[in-house]
Amino acid sequence: MNFKNIAQVIDRFGASEKRVTKNYQQYLEAQFGNWEQLPKTYNEDHQQYRFNSAGVDVVITHQGRFNHEVKQIKLITGQEKVIIRLNRRKNATLFKFYQLETGRHLRDEYRDGQNRTYLIYYFNRRNRIKSYRLNFLDQDYDFQTSADLLAFLNQVETPVNYQRQMIEIQQVHVNKAGLILDDELLKQINEARWIDRQQQAMIPANLQAIDATKKEITWPDDLEAVVADYELQLLFRGIYFAVTQNGIEKIPVDQREILLSVETASPVIKLGYSHQKHLVLKVMNEQTALDSVNLSGSPIFVSDVTEIGQIIQIKLALVLTKVKNVTFFQKIGASEQDISIQALDVADNLIVFQKHAWLDDHELYIRYQQENGNFQQKLVSFSQWLRAVVQQSNVQLMTKQNHFELVMWMQPTLTPVGLSLAIRNRGSKETLYLSSDANDENGKKAYQFDVHQFPFTTGITRDNYDGTIYDLLFRLDYPGVSVGKYHVRAKWNHNMPEELSNEYEDDGQVLLNPYGTSNHQELSLRTYFLSKEALIFYQSLKKQHLTGHKRNTRPQMVIVESPDRAQDNGLAFFNYLMHSQQQPFDVKYVLTADSADWKNLAGYEDRVVVYKSKEHFELMAHVDLVVHTNSSFYAYPVNTSFWQGYQKRVKKIFLQHGIMGVRDLSRLYGRNPMFTNRYIVSSQREQQMTIQQMGYRPYEVALTGLARFDELLRKHAEWPEAKVRQRILIMPSWRKGQDRLEPDEFMQTDFYRHLTALLMHPDLKDLIKREHLQVDLYLHHNFQRYNQLFALTGVHVISEKEDTVQKLLINHGLLITDFSSVALDFALQNRPVFYYQLDDSLAQKEQQVSQLFPGSIYWQVDELLQAVEISLKQKHLMVAQPDKLDDLYLQRDTHANDRILATAEALMDTKQNFQNFYEYHLHKVKRKLKHLLKKLR
Repeated sequence: MNFKNIAQVIDRFGASEKRVTKNYQQYLEAQFGNWEQLPKTYNEDHQQYRFNSAGVDVVITHQGRFNHEVKQIKLITGQEKVIIRLNRRKNATLFKFYQLETGRHLRDEYRDGQNRTYLIYYFNRRNRIKSYRLNFLDQDYDFQTSADLLAFLNQVETPVNYQRQMIEIQQVHVNKAGLILDDELLKQINEARWIDRQQQAMIPANLQAIDATKKEITWPDDLEAVVADYELQLLFRGIYFAVTQNGIEKIPVDQREILLSVETASPVIKLGYSHQKHLVLKVMNEQTALDSVNLSGSPIFVSDVTEIGQIIQIKLALVLTKVKNVTFFQKIGASEQDISIQALDVADNLIVFQKHAWLDDHELYIRYQQENGNFQQKLVSFSQWLRAVVQQSNVQLMTKQNHFELVMWMQPTLTPVGLSLAIRNRGSKETLYLSSDANDENGKKAYQFDVHQFPFTTGITRDNYDGTIYDLLFRLDYPGVSVGKYHVRAKWNHNMPEELSNEYEDDGQVLLNPYGTSNHQELSLRTYFLSKEALIFYQSLKKQHLTGHKRNTRPQMVIVESPDRAQDNGLAFFNYLMHSQQQPFDVKYVLTADSADWKNLAGYEDRVVVYKSKEHFELMAHVDLVVHTNSSFYAYPVNTSFWQGYQKRVKKIFLQHGIMGVRDLSRLYGRNPMFTNRYIVSSQREQQMTIQQMGYRPYEVALTGLARFDELLRKHAEWPEAKVRQRILIMPSWRKGQDRLEPDEFMQTDFYRHLTALLMHPDLKDLIKREHLQVDLYLHHNFQRYNQLFALTGVHVISEKEDTVQKLLINHGLLITDFSSVALDFALQNRPVFYYQLDDSLAQKEQQVSQLFPGSIYWQVDELLQAVEISLKQKHLMVAQPDKLDDLYLQRDTHANDRILATAEALMDTKQNFQNFYEYHLHKVKRKLKHLLKKLR
C-alpha cells in the first residue's frame, strides 16, 4: 500500500460505501431512526433543536434564522460532548470529543459508513496531537507519530486493497447459473446483494458454498424487463464492497460481458463490467440491448468546438500523440456505423468532420489504441465545454416590438458555437427550443421568443392564477448530439431588469419576471397576464414612494386561500365576518375571475376583488391585514421584489388547512415574518409543535381552533346518522411527483392499481348491493385531472367543482382514506375512519400515525372490507378511540371564529404587540442571566 499522508488514510479507509453520509439528515435517520417524530425543544437564540434518544441528548444547529438545513450535530452523553462534522472532501464522518465541564479537546474519531471508528487522534492539554490509533483488519494499532502510522501501512502485506469502494478478486469465472469466485478471501464472505445503481433498489442475491474456496452468487430468474444495472456487492468484515477485475483494460471491449439470457428472451440479461471496473448485471429490454455500447472508461471530454462553413472542428481532452488507430462511430440499432474523419491534427488534438457527418439523436463514440496495444472505447462528451461556454458568457433579456429577446455575449476568446435556447416548464418538463440568429463579430447571439410559444400548463388563461416557473437552459445545436443531453442552465445577470412587459392578445399585457435562483443564481422566469389597465396602474404605483401612509378609516383586511379557491378556512372566516354584528375591519376576498367558487360567495360579490385586476393592485398597496390559508404571497397580484416592502409592513394571520398530523412542516411553514405573524392552531399538541419544531415565539401562536370547524360541528347535527349511514366516502391523499404523470404512466403506479382493485373488488360490490350503499370517490386537488381513469369502476367520482370537501365530510357516514388529514376532520363528527394503504408511503410512519389518528390502519383489502362491514352492523356509527380527540381539537364549542377575530384585533393593537415583544425578550434575558449565574457557581 502506498500512503503519502494521513488525509489519504482517512479517505481510503473511510470509503466503505460510495458516499459515507451525504448530509446530516441522512446521518440522523441512520443513527436515530424516527428522530423527526421525537419530542423536541427549540432554542431560538442559537437556532437549535434538542431531543433525547436512548439517553443521549442530541442538539441540532441550523444554518440561519429562516434556513432549516442542518449545520451541526452535537451529542451529549455522560461526561463528554461530541461535535459531529461530515467530511465532504473525504469519505468519512468526524466526531470531535470534548470534556463536558472544562471544554477540553480530548480526541477526534473518524468513522466509516457503518459508524465504525477506524482512526483516532488523541490530544494533550495544549490541544496538540499526542498519539494515533488505527483499526486495521479488526485489530487496533497505536502510534506516536503520523510517520510511524504511514510506515506501518506502507510495509504491511494485506489481502485487502483499500482502494475507494472496492475489494479486488483475483479470478472471476462466469456461467449461466451464476458467478463463481475463487479466492481464499471468499471464505469470510457470507452475504451478497445486487444494487440498482440508478434507483439504489436492491434485489436478493443467493450465496451458496460450493467447497472451501468457492462460492456461487446467483440472481432471481424472474427479473422484469426494465432497464437497470445491478452492481454486485459482497459483505466482507462488515463492509459491502463492489467486485472488480484486475487487468480489465487488457480484455477486449467486446469480450467484457456475456449474454446470459436466450437471444429471443425478454428481458435481455448480460453480466459484465462497468467502466469503473465493477461487476454488474445488466437487465434490458430488447431494443436497449441492441443500442447499448460497452464502454471501457469515463467519457472523453470535448474542450472546444468550432463551426467553419461546412465543417465542424472539435478539440479533445485526449493526447492524440500517445494513441493510434483513432475511429469514431455511432450505434444504430444492432450495428455500428463508422463516422469518417476529414482531417486529424495530432499536434493540437483536433478532429475535423464534414458537417452532418453523424446522425442526430445518437451519441458519438471514440475507439483508439493505446501505446501498450490495448483498445479503449468511450463516449465523446460535450458537457464540460458547454458549461464553460455558458459560464463565461453574459446574458441579458430585453423587450422588442411584439416579442422578447435574450442576448448572449460570449467572451472574445471563445470560438463561435451553435447553441439553442431551451425554455423549460419546471413542472411538466415540456421544453421550447429556439435557435439563435447568426453570430456577429462580437460573439453576440440573439434569441427571439413570443410568450404564445411557451409550454404553458394546461388550462392557463389571462384571468387565472399561474404559479408555473420556467427555467432557461442552453443546448448544443449540432448534428450528432442527442436532444435532451448536454443542457446547461443560463446564468442570472444582476443587471437584468426584474420586469419586462409586452402586448398579449387584444387589450392584454404579459409581464415577464426574470429572477436568479437562490442556490446557484441561475436564470428562471415567471409570467403574469394582466389587463392593460392593471399594468398601467401598477407601473404608476411603482413610481410612488412607499411611505407607510394609511388612508383607511377602518383597518383593511384581505382574505385569500389559493387565488382560485374559496372553499377552506378562508371562506369560513369570511362568511363569519359577513354575518357578524361586529365590523372592526373592512373585509375583502381575493379570487380569480374564472374561479368555480364564485357561487360560494354569492350575495357578497361587492366584497370580492378580482385577482390581478387594477382594484387588486390598489387594494394590496393599502391593506393592513392579510388572512391566509396558504402562502401569504398569494394575496399579491405578482410576486416581485417591489411588493416586499408592503409584505414586511402588512400584518398576517395563517389560518392553516386542517389539523397538523405527523409531518414536519418546518420547511414549509417555519417562522418567517414575511410568511406570517400569527399561527392558528387547534390543540396544545399543535401549539408545542409550532413553538418547538417550527421556531415560533409563544405569543405568535394562537390556540383558537379552525374557522371551518365551527360549521362542521354545527351542521353535523343536521345530517343525522340515518341520513348518512349508507354513504361511504373514499378520499385518499396525493403522491408527490405523480401529479405530473401522463395518464398511462399514472395507471402504472401502486396508488392507481391498488385503489382500482379496491373499487372493483367483488366483496365491495357485494357489500354495496346487500347494504344499499352509495360509495363516492373524491381525489385530491392535485389528482383531479385523473378522475376519468376511475369512471368505469362503478363508484361515483366527484369533481371538486361539484362540492366542497367540508360538505362531503358532513354528508357521509364512513370515510376510507390513507393518511389524509381529512381523517381528523371526519373523526371530530364521531364517525368511523378506516386507513387503507395504497402503497408503502406510510410504512416508516405507521407507528406515529396510529398513535395520533383515531382508527385502524389496513394493508389488505379483505381486512378493510371486513372492518367496514362490522362497523355498518353496529347500532351506531362511532369513531374508534374517541379519547384521542382532545389531542386533535381541544375546543369543540363552535367559537373558533370568535377567537380568530379577537386574535386579529389584538394583532392590530400596536401597544399590545410591543408588550408581547417586551415580555418575551425580558424573559429571554432573565433566562440567560440565570444560566450565566449557574455557570459562575
